[in-house]
Amino acid sequence: MLQNRLEMLDRLIASRQLQQAIDSGERLRVEFPDSIHVCLSLSEAYRQRGQFNAARECAAHAYQIESSNRFVCAQYARTLVPFADYKTIKALLLQHESHQFKTDWMEEMMGAAAASVDEWQLALTCYDRLLLAQPGHLHTRYMRGLALSVLGFREDAVAEFQNLISQNPGYGRAWWSLADIDLSVIDEKHVRSLLASKQLPESEKVYLWQVLGQLQQRAGHYDAAFESWGNANRIRREALGNQQGRWNNMVNALLNQAESFSGTAASPSVEKPVFIVGLPRSGSTLVEQLISNSGEVAALGELRDMEVLIQKAMGLEPMPLPFGMDVSLAGGIVPEDIAHAYSQRARSRCPDGLFCDKNPANFLFLGIILRAFPNARIIHVYKHPMDACLGAFKHQFAAAAPWSYSLDDISHFYSVYHKMMNAWERLHPGRICHLSYEKLLQNTDKETQRVFSYCGLTWTNEVMDLTQKARPVLSASANQVREGVHARALFAHKNFKIQLEPFRLALIERGLNPDVIWEIGVNDD
Repeated sequence: MLQNRLEMLDRLIASRQLQQAIDSGERLRVEFPDSIHVCLSLSEAYRQRGQFNAARECAAHAYQIESSNRFVCAQYARTLVPFADYKTIKALLLQHESHQFKTDWMEEMMGAAAASVDEWQLALTCYDRLLLAQPGHLHTRYMRGLALSVLGFREDAVAEFQNLISQNPGYGRAWWSLADIDLSVIDEKHVRSLLASKQLPESEKVYLWQVLGQLQQRAGHYDAAFESWGNANRIRREALGNQQGRWNNMVNALLNQAESFSGTAASPSVEKPVFIVGLPRSGSTLVEQLISNSGEVAALGELRDMEVLIQKAMGLEPMPLPFGMDVSLAGGIVPEDIAHAYSQRARSRCPDGLFCDKNPANFLFLGIILRAFPNARIIHVYKHPMDACLGAFKHQFAAAAPWSYSLDDISHFYSVYHKMMNAWERLHPGRICHLSYEKLLQNTDKETQRVFSYCGLTWTNEVMDLTQKARPVLSASANQVREGVHARALFAHKNFKIQLEPFRLALIERGLNPDVIWEIGVNDD
């Protein structure tokens, strides 16, 4: 009887009748609370429905019942991905490595979990084993190439992406990642022929349009390049819809909540984390690598911990930005609690010493961060607004910048960013180090020494050498930053003056000056 009901439950999940599956699974859990099969199937139904807290709870219960069960470990790790739970995922990964028997499904789940928390060496190990069993598994081959790229094995990554493209020329993301490493190996005629194909899905053409734009920019065909990036962005924008209202609600709630902290005691935390914030593609990775070259700061990459913990404090499911937020929910955020939980998470990655979190989107949460960590160092890296717009418009982000697929959305988000950074400076004067990307590249020694002094670090000439370091670079700018400090891309927007005019006019309409690098009323000299 139970077996028949379990088979029915799994059929409901397979056919995406998720609410029926959840109702059936919950009834089964009441009758058979210690059934591993019930817990895992119910966990998967909740996960596919986006109810991540319930999915994790079911998988955790199965793990409590039988922690040595390899399928349980893999499903548990899978449900932890939305929570960016590094400590538990790492423990499950090590447990997985100790098992001799591993199915292909387990390898795929554990590889994805490892990549989600930037454990790229462990992810690579999982992908290597999976490809031995399934050499034609395209997504695994792509993820293996990505792991090699992040770990700094550029030649191996190029070979992997080229191998994948030879097997499946229409795998757009492989072209995109290959172009990011070495644009010179891209065959433009092949890219154009793929874009002309009526059989290739738009979801793959997104990446091919982006690659074609890069090729056209390199050739000096700026009109064509901008048109190609626009083609890619239209596809992404149509899938996402207009999110400006959600951003406004979230930002207003965060600003109102920060105002409510005025006059209250700051958290007693003695931690001294370094946060690098700003817009993506504005130089945060370069700054992270410079300060980590000091040997005094561990570079932890772009952590999602802050946004996950803030959502948890409000009783929300962990969702990508912009997540739902209003004033009533924001009242549940206690800076001292955030400081304690964030420190625990960071210390699971870096047990001792200073560490750096370079998630650019943390600028949204500085009202909380500065109350939670009285000794935090905040480095705000910013570009000329027109270059900031171009950098966002021409890049395909995995999920971190859903505002970057139209000039109107970018201008709206830029105004949000500008508003928030001014608010944080007003509420916490002198706490933030504002760093112009242009000044950093034009007067690197002086600006780097200023940042090092602000962070209490020792500056030497050696910190300027980024080309010899083998450490992973955990961001979209990984391949660019390994080229070292150079000013080739400064003021790239001048080549796109006509195309960016709608953005320029939109900023003027929003009361901002698009022709100056920053307006925050802070002396950067």
